[in-house]
Amino acid sequence: MKNILFKISLFFLLVACSPTPSPLSPVATPTLLPISPIVTPVSPLNVPAITVTVNKVITGPLTIDVSFTNNSDKNKRVTTVFQLKAKDADDFLHNPTVTPDCPFVGGELLPGETIRGNVCFKIDDAQTLVWDENPLKSGKILINLGEE
Repeated sequence: MKNILFKISLFFLLVACSPTPSPLSPVATPTLLPISPIVTPVSPLNVPAITVTVNKVITGPLTIDVSFTNNSDKNKRVTTVFQLKAKDADDFLHNPTVTPDCPFVGGELLPGETIRGNVCFKIDDAQTLVWDENPLKSGKILINLGEE
């Protein structure tokens, strides 16, 4: 019983001693500052850092002979596991399949360097190859695999 009375009196003491805001205290009003847009200059040539070249397409199951060329003046990493997908006629995206017969194509490319290899998928055919140079940013390159 003493414990309960102690807790109740402690509660009232804390409530009574807690500071209360004065009804006359000024309230800060937010100030809106003009925001200037950040403009990123675009290269006049607008050359992508990586060029993707489809050399050959084999259907059923889909195998694509592809080359990647580093166009930038810095080293670039390429991996088909995370950056390349195939889009079928129903607009579904498919990830590449990695097997001993079809390992992933990738590595670090020096400026001007090219890497080439086969990328395999568990589908028979695709309409589009989707290259995403940086999956954490927006922007993709779509490569039409169908007839022109």
